[in-house]
Amino acid sequence: MKCTLPRQTASLSLLIVWLTLIGVAGCQQKEATDVEDAYKLVPYFDKLSQIQEKDMMPETEVDHIMAGFPSLVETIEGDYAVAAATFKGKSAFVKIYDCKLPASKKHFHVHVYFDEDHRVVGTSTRMVTD
Repeated sequence: MKCTLPRQTASLSLLIVWLTLIGVAGCQQKEATDVEDAYKLVPYFDKLSQIQEKDMMPETEVDHIMAGFPSLVETIEGDYAVAAATFKGKSAFVKIYDCKLPASKKHFHVHVYFDEDHRVVGTSTRMVTD
């Protein structure tokens, strides 16, 4: 039996994990800004949990969920190869969706790894600053 959580619960869980990671990483200098930015991530975590809910989601469906966000395709090399090694399927390429946080210099990148059949094998995220 597959255990599923409502999207809001999954998003809240991801937000809590993100806030914990911010604290562990030693980002206390701009704590108020980081917390504000973390709350801005909730819509992006909703999209990420939609992608993670369905095994082997086709690339076209991911593009539909992430519509409106610029993306680029990268080969599986360097840091991407390290992340790809943790997924259950073999990654052929990674598509990076750029989710710019409102009123911030930060971007939340959603990395979606696809196999040769253009189906999702894994996801990861990264926060970057302009």
